[in-house]
Amino acid sequence: MGNKSELEQIKKLSKIIGEIADKLLHTYNVSINNSCSNNLYEFKTPIENLNLSTLCYNALKCREVNYIEHAMKLSPKELLRIRGFGKACLTELIAKIVEFKQATRTFT
Repeated sequence: MGNKSELEQIKKLSKIIGEIADKLLHTYNVSINNSCSNNLYEFKTPIENLNLSTLCYNALKCREVNYIEHAMKLSPKELLRIRGFGKACLTELIAKIVEFKQATRTFT
């Protein structure tokens, strides 16, 4: 694995990505929080509705994140720990959730 300075840079970058994700989610009034139920039966919107890239979709499916509400329950740090789910996937997921929320808000 990389040397100590590379690991420190990765840690700093992960922290920055998490902060940016939090700001984006707050700006667009999309919450990733613990108020979502832990009961998977209450998660009702499949992640297929987001039209994610294959990489992002497969990474979430491998972690058994099958619903948008489940993805929103995970923190950016937890999402980044998913194998194959990097900062590009996190950015894509946030953008798609914001887009989805705005689209569904216009219909409700």
